[in-house]
Amino acid sequence: MAYLNIGPTAAALEVVEEAAVILVLIVVIVVAVVVVTEAVVVVVVVVVVVVVVVVVVAVVVVVVATVVVARDVAAPVVEVVVVVVVVVVLIVVIVVVVVVVVVVYLSELLNSYVPNRSLRSMNENLLVIPTTNLKLSERAFAVGNPMIWNSLESHVRNSPTMAAFKRSLKTELFKRSLDH
Repeated sequence: MAYLNIGPTAAALEVVEEAAVILVLIVVIVVAVVVVTEAVVVVVVVVVVVVVVVVVVAVVVVVVATVVVARDVAAPVVEVVVVVVVVVVLIVVIVVVVVVVVVVYLSELLNSYVPNRSLRSMNENLLVIPTTNLKLSERAFAVGNPMIWNSLESHVRNSPTMAAFKRSLKTELFKRSLDH
């Protein structure tokens, strides 16, 4: 797609476009797995709807911010906000996929942390992060997603419902983005 050449915001739009393609691929893979394994369709439909809504919201935010940047003097501030929103949206989608994966599909790639003796971390709902020898391996599903999951605060990981989980996840991620 051709965008107006207005600097870093055009790059942010390209990032969102690439993220949307990746999310569509994730949705296609999840749907294919459901068809093959006859898994719980309701959970997958909810995940697909959430992913589509998140992508649409991210694209709308970036488009609105692009229009504002094109007409406003505060372009650098808006560009930073756009990048923060895009990053937060992508992390939310990744974590929601991790939650669904732990319950439904690919659960054999994610292992719950179970200490050998009684520790306070027993009830933290942590995942095991496999050891890797290459930096590239840290991007693998089985390594990268547990890293993100374990970095969340305990009250987020142990949320009682999906709605409460999403709400506390977004709150934590926006707080993190303001701290940096």
